[in-house]
Amino acid sequence: MNIIVKIAGSILFVFLCGCSVQPAGKLKKEQWVLGGFERPKGVNPIIEPDTSSVFYDPMLKKEIRWEDNDTFNPAAVVRGDSIYVIYRAEDRTGKAIGHRTSRLG
Repeated sequence: MNIIVKIAGSILFVFLCGCSVQPAGKLKKEQWVLGGFERPKGVNPIIEPDTSSVFYDPMLKKEIRWEDNDTFNPAAVVRGDSIYVIYRAEDRTGKAIGHRTSRLG
């Protein structure tokens, strides 16, 4: 039993010696990292549902108002003279109780 404790202690010591700790403020940004994001004060919401936006759903074989119900998680990137906004949205399909699904459970 004593030998097992010594071996486990040695393995833990070697493992911890291999780990390096870097202070949070000293992390180096990689070249691909985008930075300098700022949200304008007093501008809320940035995006909101739009009932006029439609696309053809090939599975349901009909037009869907894809951002009719909710819009989430906006992000924007400025590149050159353009602003690209990326977000996710939900339509009203399955809005009745028991018909919504969630990846979070």
